[in-house]
Amino acid sequence: MDQVIGVDIGTQSTKAVLVGRDGAILAQASRAYAPDTPRPNWAEQHADVWLDAVVACLAEVVRAVPEGDIKAICISSLYGGSGIPVDADVRPLYPCLIWMDRRAEAQVAWVRANLDLARLGRVTGNGVDSYHGFTKMLWLRDERPDVWERTALFLPPNAYVIQRLTGEIAVDHSSAGNIGGV
Repeated sequence: MDQVIGVDIGTQSTKAVLVGRDGAILAQASRAYAPDTPRPNWAEQHADVWLDAVVACLAEVVRAVPEGDIKAICISSLYGGSGIPVDADVRPLYPCLIWMDRRAEAQVAWVRANLDLARLGRVTGNGVDSYHGFTKMLWLRDERPDVWERTALFLPPNAYVIQRLTGEIAVDHSSAGNIGGV
């Protein structure tokens, strides 16, 4: 019997479900964690917390089926705000500033003072808010130039995990559109 696995990387846990061709749920797993909040208005998560949770969930659900029956795995994830800043070897350089992080207020003020907000809205469909990843990226540029200099890519949480599992960088349209909010 052919099966597929769906994985969802969330803000507070990662969940996996193994489903048969008929839609029957054959196994489920989850691993809980919490965002780091080292200061007021900060919310970040380390990429390897997500990776470890995905690996543990996958290991648990695959024990439910004979070898070779799993035909596909899909991995989705939370809105990763800034994305995970990684170097050229896809090593994380700093935690991901997730959707609930609000540290980039100075960058929001800079954008409002220096950019054509009507054009930004037409191009992105978004307003200016520290919720959006592009303001978080600007925070990294301004406050952590050591990280900014070495950043080769900003990867959504699911793209980072997919790369670590397969060696390939693959980003779905929805996650790509979310990174940065632009």
